Amino acid sequence: MSSRGLAVLDAFLREHGPGVIAYLVTTADHNVRKDHHEELVATARNAGLQVFERKNLPAQLPVVAARFAVGWRWLLPEDEHQPIVVFHDSLLPRYRGFAPLVNALINAEPKLGVTALLGAKGYDTGPILAQETVPITYPLRIAKAIEAVQPSYAKLALAVYRDLLKDAWRPRVQDETLASYSLWRDETDYLINWQQDAATIRRHIDATGDPYRGAATNARGRRLRVLAATELPDVRIENRTPGKILFMDSGKPVVVCQSGLLRLEELVDDVSGISALPWPHLRTRFDAGSL
Repeated sequence: MSSRGLAVLDAFLREHGPGVIAYLVTTADHNVRKDHHEELVATARNAGLQVFERKNLPAQLPVVAARFAVGWRWLLPEDEHQPIVVFHDSLLPRYRGFAPLVNALINAEPKLGVTALLGAKGYDTGPILAQETVPITYPLRIAKAIEAVQPSYAKLALAVYRDLLKDAWRPRVQDETLASYSLWRDETDYLINWQQDAATIRRHIDATGDPYRGAATNARGRRLRVLAATELPDVRIENRTPGKILFMDSGKPVVVCQSGLLRLEELVDDVSGISALPWPHLRTRFDAGSL
Protein backbone atom coordinates (compact mmCIF):
# COMPACT_ATOMS: atom_id res chain seq x y z
CA MET A 1 0.00 0.00 0.00
CA SER A 2 0.85 3.72 -0.23
CA SER A 3 3.52 5.55 -2.18
CA ARG A 4 6.14 3.51 -0.32
CA GLY A 5 4.65 0.30 -1.69
CA LEU A 6 4.62 1.77 -5.17
CA ALA A 7 8.28 2.79 -4.82
CA VAL A 8 9.25 -0.77 -3.87
CA LEU A 9 7.22 -2.29 -6.70
CA ASP A 10 8.76 0.12 -9.23
CA ALA A 11 12.26 -0.67 -7.94
CA PHE A 12 11.78 -4.43 -8.32
CA LEU A 13 10.36 -4.12 -11.80
CA ARG A 14 13.17 -1.78 -12.84
CA GLU A 15 16.00 -3.85 -11.36
CA HIS A 16 14.77 -7.41 -11.83
CA GLY A 17 11.68 -7.40 -14.03
CA PRO A 18 8.32 -8.99 -13.23
CA GLY A 19 9.66 -12.56 -13.14
CA VAL A 20 10.78 -12.31 -9.51
CA ILE A 21 7.34 -11.23 -8.22
CA ALA A 22 4.74 -13.96 -7.76
CA TYR A 23 1.81 -11.69 -6.90
CA LEU A 24 0.71 -8.39 -5.37
CA VAL A 25 -1.90 -7.98 -2.64
CA THR A 26 -3.22 -4.46 -2.17
CA THR A 27 -6.28 -2.52 -1.08
CA ALA A 28 -7.56 1.04 -1.00
CA ASP A 29 -6.96 3.27 2.02
CA HIS A 30 -9.85 5.68 2.57
CA ASN A 31 -8.12 7.38 5.52
CA VAL A 32 -5.84 9.40 3.24
CA ARG A 33 -6.54 11.73 0.35
CA LYS A 34 -4.13 9.95 -2.00
CA ASP A 35 -3.51 6.24 -1.39
CA HIS A 36 -1.82 5.24 -4.71
CA HIS A 37 -4.04 2.17 -4.90
CA GLU A 38 -4.95 2.68 -8.54
CA GLU A 39 -1.31 3.25 -9.51
CA LEU A 40 -0.25 0.08 -7.72
CA VAL A 41 -2.87 -2.00 -9.50
CA ALA A 42 -2.14 -0.45 -12.89
CA THR A 43 1.63 -0.87 -12.54
CA ALA A 44 1.31 -4.50 -11.50
CA ARG A 45 -1.18 -5.41 -14.21
CA ASN A 46 0.84 -3.64 -16.90
CA ALA A 47 3.76 -5.82 -15.85
CA GLY A 48 1.61 -8.94 -16.12
CA LEU A 49 1.54 -9.64 -12.38
CA GLN A 50 -1.24 -11.37 -10.49
CA VAL A 51 -3.08 -8.77 -8.39
CA PHE A 52 -5.30 -9.65 -5.43
CA GLU A 53 -7.59 -7.47 -3.33
CA ARG A 54 -7.10 -7.97 0.42
CA LYS A 55 -10.79 -8.69 1.02
CA ASN A 56 -11.08 -11.13 -1.87
CA LEU A 57 -8.10 -13.46 -1.56
CA PRO A 58 -8.08 -17.01 -2.96
CA ALA A 59 -8.00 -19.94 -0.54
CA GLN A 60 -4.30 -20.41 -1.29
CA LEU A 61 -1.87 -17.81 -2.57
CA PRO A 62 1.15 -18.90 -4.63
CA VAL A 63 4.07 -20.19 -2.56
CA VAL A 64 6.98 -17.71 -2.43
CA ALA A 65 10.47 -17.49 -0.93
CA ALA A 66 9.47 -14.43 1.15
CA ARG A 67 6.58 -12.04 1.57
CA PHE A 68 7.29 -8.30 1.69
CA ALA A 69 4.82 -6.15 3.67
CA VAL A 70 5.14 -2.48 2.69
CA GLY A 71 2.74 0.07 4.14
CA TRP A 72 0.63 -2.84 5.41
CA ARG A 73 -1.65 -2.55 8.45
CA TRP A 74 -3.11 -6.02 8.99
CA LEU A 75 -1.94 -9.26 10.54
CA LEU A 76 -0.53 -11.84 8.16
CA PRO A 77 -0.60 -15.62 8.69
CA GLU A 78 2.62 -17.19 9.92
CA ASP A 79 4.43 -19.66 7.68
CA GLU A 80 8.00 -20.67 8.51
CA HIS A 81 8.60 -21.51 4.86
CA GLN A 82 7.41 -18.08 3.65
CA PRO A 83 8.93 -15.51 6.02
CA ILE A 84 7.47 -12.02 6.20
CA VAL A 85 9.75 -9.01 5.76
CA VAL A 86 8.11 -5.93 7.25
CA PHE A 87 9.18 -2.42 6.24
CA HIS A 88 8.64 0.09 9.01
CA ASP A 89 8.77 3.91 9.12
CA SER A 90 11.23 4.23 12.01
CA LEU A 91 14.64 3.29 13.31
CA LEU A 92 13.51 0.37 15.45
CA PRO A 93 13.28 -0.42 18.28
CA ARG A 94 11.93 3.13 18.70
CA TYR A 95 8.42 3.97 17.45
CA ARG A 96 7.10 0.45 17.16
CA GLY A 97 3.48 0.37 16.08
CA PHE A 98 1.31 2.89 14.33
CA ALA A 99 1.92 6.22 12.56
CA PRO A 100 5.61 6.31 13.49
CA LEU A 101 6.46 8.95 10.89
CA VAL A 102 3.72 11.34 11.99
CA ASN A 103 4.56 10.95 15.67
CA ALA A 104 8.30 11.32 15.05
CA LEU A 105 7.72 14.63 13.24
CA ILE A 106 5.49 15.94 16.02
CA ASN A 107 8.18 14.98 18.53
CA ALA A 108 10.84 16.85 16.47
CA GLU A 109 13.06 13.81 16.04
CA PRO A 110 16.39 14.92 14.50
CA LYS A 111 16.38 12.07 11.98
CA LEU A 112 13.99 9.62 10.39
CA GLY A 113 14.62 6.15 9.10
CA VAL A 114 13.32 2.89 7.68
CA THR A 115 13.76 -0.61 9.09
CA ALA A 116 13.39 -3.96 7.33
CA LEU A 117 12.66 -6.65 9.88
CA LEU A 118 11.25 -10.16 10.12
CA GLY A 119 7.64 -10.43 11.18
CA ALA A 120 6.99 -11.65 14.73
CA LYS A 121 4.05 -12.23 17.06
CA GLY A 122 4.52 -8.83 18.73
CA TYR A 123 4.19 -5.97 16.30
CA ASP A 124 7.52 -4.62 15.08
CA THR A 125 9.48 -6.74 17.56
CA GLY A 126 11.12 -9.12 15.09
CA PRO A 127 14.83 -9.32 14.29
CA ILE A 128 16.21 -6.48 12.14
CA LEU A 129 17.57 -7.29 8.69
CA ALA A 130 18.61 -3.80 7.60
CA GLN A 131 18.10 -0.11 8.42
CA GLU A 132 18.73 3.23 6.79
CA THR A 133 18.83 6.65 8.43
CA VAL A 134 17.31 9.70 6.72
CA PRO A 135 18.63 13.11 7.88
CA ILE A 136 16.06 15.93 7.98
CA THR A 137 15.64 19.57 8.91
CA TYR A 138 12.60 21.45 10.20
CA PRO A 139 10.11 22.79 9.35
CA LEU A 140 9.11 19.63 7.50
CA ARG A 141 5.69 18.70 6.18
CA ILE A 142 4.56 15.09 6.09
CA ALA A 143 4.43 14.92 2.28
CA LYS A 144 8.10 15.92 2.11
CA ALA A 145 8.97 13.46 4.86
CA ILE A 146 7.32 10.64 2.91
CA GLU A 147 9.31 11.69 -0.17
CA ALA A 148 12.48 11.64 1.94
CA VAL A 149 12.02 8.06 3.19
CA GLN A 150 10.72 6.51 -0.04
CA PRO A 151 14.15 5.90 -1.60
CA SER A 152 15.17 4.05 1.56
CA TYR A 153 12.23 1.67 1.13
CA ALA A 154 13.31 0.76 -2.37
CA LYS A 155 17.00 0.53 -1.42
CA LEU A 156 16.34 -1.73 1.58
CA ALA A 157 13.90 -3.95 -0.32
CA LEU A 158 16.43 -4.61 -3.07
CA ALA A 159 19.21 -5.21 -0.54
CA VAL A 160 17.11 -7.69 1.43
CA TYR A 161 16.20 -9.48 -1.79
CA ARG A 162 19.85 -9.74 -2.84
CA ASP A 163 20.75 -11.20 0.54
CA LEU A 164 17.85 -13.65 0.25
CA LEU A 165 19.24 -14.95 -3.05
CA LYS A 166 22.65 -15.43 -1.42
CA ASP A 167 21.19 -16.96 1.76
CA ALA A 168 22.93 -14.11 3.53
CA TRP A 169 20.28 -12.78 5.90
CA ARG A 170 21.87 -11.91 9.25
CA PRO A 171 18.98 -10.83 11.47
CA ARG A 172 19.87 -9.12 14.75
CA VAL A 173 17.67 -9.11 17.81
CA GLN A 174 16.27 -5.73 18.89
CA ASP A 175 17.48 -4.15 22.12
CA GLU A 176 14.37 -4.13 24.32
CA THR A 177 15.87 -1.53 26.63
CA LEU A 178 15.65 1.01 23.77
CA ALA A 179 12.12 0.11 22.66
CA SER A 180 9.27 2.62 22.50
CA TYR A 181 5.77 2.40 21.07
CA SER A 182 3.78 4.69 18.80
CA LEU A 183 0.02 4.67 19.37
CA TRP A 184 -2.57 4.41 16.62
CA ARG A 185 -4.16 7.71 15.64
CA ASP A 186 -7.81 8.42 14.89
CA GLU A 187 -9.90 11.45 13.97
CA THR A 188 -9.65 12.90 17.47
CA ASP A 189 -5.87 13.06 17.13
CA TYR A 190 -6.21 15.63 14.34
CA LEU A 191 -7.49 18.16 16.89
CA ILE A 192 -5.17 21.04 17.74
CA ASN A 193 -4.45 21.52 21.43
CA TRP A 194 -3.97 25.27 21.67
CA GLN A 195 -2.60 24.78 25.21
CA GLN A 196 0.67 23.65 23.61
CA ASP A 197 3.48 25.93 22.48
CA ALA A 198 3.47 27.34 18.95
CA ALA A 199 6.38 25.18 17.74
CA THR A 200 4.67 21.95 18.80
CA ILE A 201 1.37 22.98 17.20
CA ARG A 202 3.19 23.94 14.01
CA ARG A 203 4.77 20.48 13.85
CA HIS A 204 1.37 18.90 14.48
CA ILE A 205 -0.07 20.87 11.55
CA ASP A 206 2.84 19.95 9.28
CA ALA A 207 2.72 16.25 10.27
CA THR A 208 -1.00 15.73 9.67
CA GLY A 209 -1.41 17.52 6.34
CA ASP A 210 -1.60 16.03 2.84
CA PRO A 211 -1.95 13.08 2.22
CA TYR A 212 -3.79 13.05 5.57
CA ARG A 213 -6.85 15.14 6.37
CA GLY A 214 -5.17 18.01 8.17
CA ALA A 215 -5.07 19.39 11.72
CA ALA A 216 -8.54 20.28 12.98
CA THR A 217 -10.06 23.00 15.11
CA ASN A 218 -13.55 24.40 15.72
CA ALA A 219 -14.83 27.95 15.66
CA ARG A 220 -18.27 29.58 15.49
CA GLY A 221 -20.02 26.26 14.95
CA ARG A 222 -17.72 25.20 12.12
CA ARG A 223 -15.14 22.47 11.88
CA LEU A 224 -12.02 23.74 10.17
CA ARG A 225 -8.76 22.27 8.92
CA VAL A 226 -5.52 24.19 9.44
CA LEU A 227 -3.26 23.11 6.59
CA ALA A 228 -0.37 25.54 7.12
CA ALA A 229 0.77 27.97 9.78
CA THR A 230 3.72 30.23 10.55
CA GLU A 231 5.28 30.88 13.96
CA LEU A 232 5.49 34.54 14.91
CA PRO A 233 7.42 36.25 17.71
CA ASP A 234 5.51 36.23 20.96
CA VAL A 235 4.17 39.35 22.65
CA ARG A 236 3.26 40.02 26.26
CA ILE A 237 -0.40 39.16 26.83
CA GLU A 238 -1.80 40.04 30.25
CA ASN A 239 -4.72 37.61 30.13
CA ARG A 240 -3.24 34.88 27.92
CA THR A 241 -5.99 32.61 26.56
CA PRO A 242 -4.75 29.98 24.09
CA GLY A 243 -6.96 29.62 21.04
CA LYS A 244 -8.12 33.22 20.85
CA ILE A 245 -7.31 35.42 17.86
CA LEU A 246 -5.00 38.25 18.86
CA PHE A 247 -4.48 40.02 15.51
CA MET A 248 -5.64 39.78 11.92
CA ASP A 249 -2.89 39.87 9.31
CA SER A 250 -4.35 40.48 5.84
CA GLY A 251 -7.32 38.27 6.69
CA LYS A 252 -5.20 35.58 8.34
CA PRO A 253 -5.81 34.97 12.06
CA VAL A 254 -2.87 35.23 14.44
CA VAL A 255 -3.75 32.82 17.25
CA VAL A 256 -2.49 32.77 20.83
CA CYS A 257 -0.79 29.53 21.91
CA GLN A 258 0.34 28.53 25.39
CA SER A 259 3.59 30.18 24.39
CA GLY A 260 4.18 31.85 21.04
CA LEU A 261 1.82 32.86 18.26
CA LEU A 262 0.71 31.15 15.06
CA ARG A 263 -0.55 32.82 11.90
CA LEU A 264 -2.94 30.50 10.07
CA GLU A 265 -1.81 30.53 6.44
CA GLU A 266 -4.25 27.93 5.07
CA LEU A 267 -7.64 27.41 6.71
CA VAL A 268 -10.42 25.42 5.00
CA ASP A 269 -13.94 24.34 5.86
CA ASP A 270 -13.93 20.63 6.70
CA VAL A 271 -17.21 19.94 4.92
CA SER A 272 -16.80 21.94 1.72
CA GLY A 273 -13.03 22.07 1.48
CA ILE A 274 -13.35 25.75 0.55
CA SER A 275 -10.90 28.25 2.01
CA ALA A 276 -12.17 30.03 5.13
CA LEU A 277 -9.80 32.94 4.52
CA PRO A 278 -9.99 35.82 4.82
CA TRP A 279 -11.43 35.05 8.27
CA PRO A 280 -14.11 37.66 9.01
CA HIS A 281 -14.28 37.61 12.82
CA LEU A 282 -11.57 38.98 15.09
CA ARG A 283 -13.46 37.92 18.21
CA THR A 284 -13.01 34.19 17.64
CA ARG A 285 -11.94 31.43 19.97
CA PHE A 286 -10.57 28.32 18.25
CA ASP A 287 -11.04 25.21 20.36
CA ALA A 288 -10.73 21.45 20.20
CA GLY A 289 -14.39 20.74 20.85
CA SER A 290 -15.09 17.25 19.58
CA LEU A 291 -15.10 15.56 16.20
